[in-house]
Amino acid sequence: MELLFLLPLICAFYFWNSRSLRANRPYQTLISAHLLTVACIPVVFKVFELLHDIIPYRLLTELFDLLRALNAVAIWHYLIMAVVILVALALTYLLQMKVFSHQRLIKKRIAKNLCQNCGVGIGPQDNACALCGFKQFKSCDNCAQTTYVFAPFCRECGEVPTKVDE
Repeated sequence: MELLFLLPLICAFYFWNSRSLRANRPYQTLISAHLLTVACIPVVFKVFELLHDIIPYRLLTELFDLLRALNAVAIWHYLIMAVVILVALALTYLLQMKVFSHQRLIKKRIAKNLCQNCGVGIGPQDNACALCGFKQFKSCDNCAQTTYVFAPFCRECGEVPTKVDE
């Protein structure tokens, strides 16, 4: 019953978060992401409770009896802490490298006509950002036309331009 109550809240917070991301509203995105996270905490506890119900109780008692016989109960605690730390590091790596990668950020900024360096809105024909002074375009080595500085491909010829030092 708890999950049935939380499902509409999770859906509403997810919808709000996705809309605020598309509309480029950072404060609404921050608030909706936090509310979504808070609403998902009971779901995570229910998943752990389900796993506890699935894993046979006898298996856990035998494991603890073995650890007590070996005087190694503290090892169990260290193993749990190590697993939690490894999972947290893996999630952090996944979020940093896949979800919030620099290339993905640049792609969003170019698509929304934002400065490639600072993310402030600029006109589609502006050559440099008025706020940070970053030049948005460079000359392509293959076709000599202007292309975005951090774009993976030239917008005119489609070839890979040389990399710029960041």
